[in-house]
Amino acid sequence: MKICVSSQGNNLDSEVDPRFGRCQYFIVIDTDTMKYEAFENSSAALGGGAGIQSAQFVSGKGVESVLTGNCGPNAFQVFDAAGIKVITGVSGKIKDAVEKFKQGLLSASTAPNVASHSGMGQNIPGAGKGFGGVGRGQGRRGSFSGKTASPSSATGKRAYVDVQTCTGCGACDSICPEDAITLDAIAEIDIQKCTGCGICVDACVVGAITIK
Repeated sequence: MKICVSSQGNNLDSEVDPRFGRCQYFIVIDTDTMKYEAFENSSAALGGGAGIQSAQFVSGKGVESVLTGNCGPNAFQVFDAAGIKVITGVSGKIKDAVEKFKQGLLSASTAPNVASHSGMGQNIPGAGKGFGGVGRGQGRRGSFSGKTASPSSATGKRAYVDVQTCTGCGACDSICPEDAITLDAIAEIDIQKCTGCGICVDACVVGAITIK
């Protein structure tokens, strides 16, 4: 079985990185042979959408489970759609975490364990900043607290949808705190309700929403 562990370093003696989307490395391990590959996380420095990008990258590696400290709603939804189990609350050395997994001592999570933006600006020694991703559609809007408007709301800017790019997936509708987005084949934004907070921009997998 192949699994992935968020890591602060590039080998099995490294510590588990508590952040998923903004971890330093992804270590993909074959639990039968303990052979592994370490991939530097190119999404760690993204201003938004790190959770989505990281989850899509890991999903493409053919893993069946992901071990990490914290996983936000954005990344969790990507994994759930791909049938990949997520195990949160993992800490310590990578090799020890894998051994616990092999012994059946770690249980899969049924929901994300942190809110959107929950870790941005927090430092991990020897690593970058923040936890992964901006939340996307776990339940309906308001499921997680701590959503704050970006500076764009103060300047009168609003979100707009590129109708040629939008797939109508519903990710933005699910997390809009102002109930400003509806779906009719594609996403439609009520500019009278929109505050320009930017949550939908980061939630959009295909980059169809911009703030203007």
